[in-house]
This record gives sequence, structure tokens and C-alpha cells, in this order.
Amino acid sequence: RAGAPRASQPRPASRAAARFRVGAGPGQGALEPDNVAPQEPEREEEIFEAVVAEDMDESRCMTEEKMNSVESAPEKFRLMFTTIFGSIREKIDKFSVFRADVMENPALMENIGKERDVYMENLLRNLVLYGIERGEIRKMTDEEISVWTKVTNMTMRAIGQRLFLEDNFAYVEKHLDFLAATMLNGIVVKK
Repeated sequence: RAGAPRASQPRPASRAAARFRVGAGPGQGALEPDNVAPQEPEREEEIFEAVVAEDMDESRCMTEEKMNSVESAPEKFRLMFTTIFGSIREKIDKFSVFRADVMENPALMENIGKERDVYMENLLRNLVLYGIERGEIRKMTDEEISVWTKVTNMTMRAIGQRLFLEDNFAYVEKHLDFLAATMLNGIVVKK
């Protein structure tokens, strides 16, 4: 269906990501070393990037699947927004091992952030074009679409990073639908 790009191609499992598994057990979702011995030493940053990249692929597939389950652009946006932010709590648990390192060294996220930005801006642009085509989103110039997708992406990235790093998720979690609606429609009364 229109409105979401094709599902991302999963990355081949990297050696770094293979060293860890997410599963039930003592950590209940925390990263735990597998019994796979690395062939050569790896830096914690490489392991972190590999695990996060794998998680991003899974999140993309889940987000696109949910978006493709509905027709309207506003509902696609709501599902995209709530799916992305709804997974923050899981990510807090899953990546708790690395949270302190991320706070001390934000450069760890730079490459991952760039890849995520390209993906999100493409997803948002396709969603806007789909909504315009259906008459659900007002017509915009290419430049307006570009500005809207970039600013919406930056806003979502900033919210996600704050929620992840500051563990302030409970307050926002119950308002995800409201936030998605206001991100797309604003808060002014339509006359």
C-alpha cells in the first residue's frame, strides 16, 4: 500500500550483534553475552552500534507493517508515532547496559542517527505525499514538504533521545495518541 516505503532490507547478522542475544532469563530483555567467543577483540561501541542497527531494522519492519494495516494518512502517522515511541520502554530495558556510555559519549549515536534520519525523512515524505494525494493533508510545495519532514524528524528524534536517556517515559506514554494528533494537526481550532 502507499504511504510507507518498502520494508527495509535486514542487515546480515554481524559478529558483534551475534555476541549478544535478547531473551528471557535473568535480565528479562537485557543484553546478555552469548556463548560465542569473538575471533578478535571488539570495542563496546561496535557492539552497541551493531545491536542498535539490528533493533532499528526490526522496528522499521514493525512500524511499516502497522502503517500498512490502515488506509488514512492521519491514522498511518498516528501508528508510526505511537509504534516508534511505544517501543522506548523496551529499548530502555534492552540497552540499559549501554545507557551510561551513550550519555558520556553521544558520538556513539552519530552514524546510527544519520541512517535513521534518512529513513525517517523518507517515510515522512512518502506519508505526506500519500495524504496530499488522498486529500487528507493540504497541498504543499516540495520545499514545504522537505522542511516539514526534517523538522518533524528532528522533533521526534529529540523526544526519543530525551525519553531514552532520562527515563522520563511514564508521563509521556499515556499521551502518545494526543501527541501524534497534535504533531500532524496542531492544536488550533479548525474553523
